[in-house]
Amino acid sequence: MSKRSLGLGLAFAALLLLIWWVPRRLDPFAQRPFTPKGWRTADNGLGDNPRGRMARDLVERYLVPNMARVKVRELLGTPDERSEATGQANDYTQGHAGVREVYHYHLGFCTDPMRMDVDYLDIGFNRQGRLVYTWIHGS
Repeated sequence: MSKRSLGLGLAFAALLLLIWWVPRRLDPFAQRPFTPKGWRTADNGLGDNPRGRMARDLVERYLVPNMARVKVRELLGTPDERSEATGQANDYTQGHAGVREVYHYHLGFCTDPMRMDVDYLDIGFNRQGRLVYTWIHGS
């Protein structure tokens, strides 16, 4: 392997690392690892809430498709809000059909520097009480 090929390979690897790392560092929802205790002791989404900073880790590593609703409640505690859904695919259910219930957890003011709009984690369940989708969003 020539020095030029090695240099190009290293530059490409560095570029891939930056493409992966930079968005994670800028993502307000990916600043801390998820811990059940840290999640449950949060102040209901207001003030300096640690939930928002651990939401991405929670979604990517703990909330798996088809997870039972009871397991979600054991992991996260009682949702801050809860709503019924019609089962139709729409914007509210992120295009997922069959959603009958949505848990809403407050994440704090992660994306609004004016601290006016709370961010949420929505978790949708089907008729059988199985996790269908998760959605991190602002209000």
